[in-house]
Amino acid sequence: MLTKRQRDFLEAAIQIVTDEGLSRLTIRNVAAAVGVTEPAVYRHFSNKLALLTALIEDLQEAILPHFKKLSSPAPSSNMEQLLRAFITGLFGELKNRPTYAVFFFSEEAFHADPQLKPLLQTMMQETLQVLTESFSNLQQQGLCRKDITDSSLAKITMGSIRLSIAWWHLGSSTPERSPELTELAEELINTLSTLYAHSLSDTFL
Repeated sequence: MLTKRQRDFLEAAIQIVTDEGLSRLTIRNVAAAVGVTEPAVYRHFSNKLALLTALIEDLQEAILPHFKKLSSPAPSSNMEQLLRAFITGLFGELKNRPTYAVFFFSEEAFHADPQLKPLLQTMMQETLQVLTESFSNLQQQGLCRKDITDSSLAKITMGSIRLSIAWWHLGSSTPERSPELTELAEELINTLSTLYAHSLSDTFL
């Protein structure tokens, strides 16, 4: 559990990377952003890697519960209802914490640091594993098409979410053309629920 001061440092780090890039993330700049001395930051994070590690772990803790919403459907649930609970919850989380969207959906920013790659790979693998197990469960219950593998459904879902969030984030810099996150969520829910509830053969019956 992060303390309030630790969260202040993480929020400052996120904002620095979002506004200025990863190269500008230093303990000195984080301290300046929060209005404290560098030793005050070092008391909580021994170095930049420790700060980024805590940031990634905090991000995963925030978003993973939303991905788990597909794993325990109610008896009367259908694919559209399940996807709606999952996607609206996730998008709502990222809308409230927009700077996290940059980290989750643009993790290429970290590839310059080989020490961070295993952390990012673990985060992505864990998220995909949750989705894969959820789709397997839904297929067994007859709520989801079975002619596409559970792992492929997980990857399609993740890719679609990433694209929607990236589109929203890029559009936020040009408000006159910025898509509403709720609109993107609704479009994604409708598309995926139609795709996942019916096989190709069903479409032509």
